[in-house]
Parts: sequence; structure tokens; C-alpha cells
Amino acid sequence: GFAVIPALGAVMALAWPKAPVEMEDEDFGDEMPQRSVQSICSGSEFWMLAYTVSVTMVCINFFIATAFAQMLHVTDSIEEAEKLNSAFAVFLPAGGIVFIPLIGLVLDRLGPTLGYFILQSTYGPFVLLMLC
Repeated sequence: GFAVIPALGAVMALAWPKAPVEMEDEDFGDEMPQRSVQSICSGSEFWMLAYTVSVTMVCINFFIATAFAQMLHVTDSIEEAEKLNSAFAVFLPAGGIVFIPLIGLVLDRLGPTLGYFILQSTYGPFVLLMLC
């Protein structure tokens, strides 16, 4: 299942336009407050973001559910694994508190296209480090 994700990324990279796409109305910054919740939730941007967040939450939940077993495998000591698990329980929400505003800042300053590209390209090396 997850092997499809890199393939989709490659297809998207090949299909990415070479030049910016021309738009009729470039002043779309004030559009969101004028749209109804129903029109926002029925848009493709909403569903792409919802899908991205959902897949990420499933991955995070799997990682959290297996954290103690992974730490126990690495340390071979229940006491050490419990200490690491306690530290993990503190650092996980602390990381969210620190990095959620940073991610929001990146998306706000660079826009969704470039912002998500940068965030996704920083996620790749993180995954490679996890595999080592």
C-alpha cells in the first residue's frame, strides 16, 4: 500500500508545470472568508489536505503504538525502555507545540505549493534516518 506513495510523487514531479499557471484573478487572498463552509469542504484543496493529514496521523499512531516495543528491542532492558518511553511521551507533544507554528509560518510565507514541497522534501531525509 505505502509503495504507491513514492510512485505518485514521481508522477506528480513529472507532471508539474514548467512555468507558473496563468490565473484570471490573482487576488485570491480575500476569497476564503467569503466562501461558505460547505464550499470550502467540497473543494479539492480541503480533501487533499484531509487525506495528507489522515495518512500522517495513521503513521504517527502506528509509531506511537509500537514505540515501547521498539525501545525494548533496542535497549534489551525494561527499565531503560520505560525511561525512553517516558521521555518520548514528553517530547512528542513538545515537538508539536514547537513545530506546528513553524509549519504554519512556512505555509503562510511560501504558500501551499512551495510550502508543502519544502515540508515533504524535509520529511524524506527523516524517513531515511528512521530506516538506518
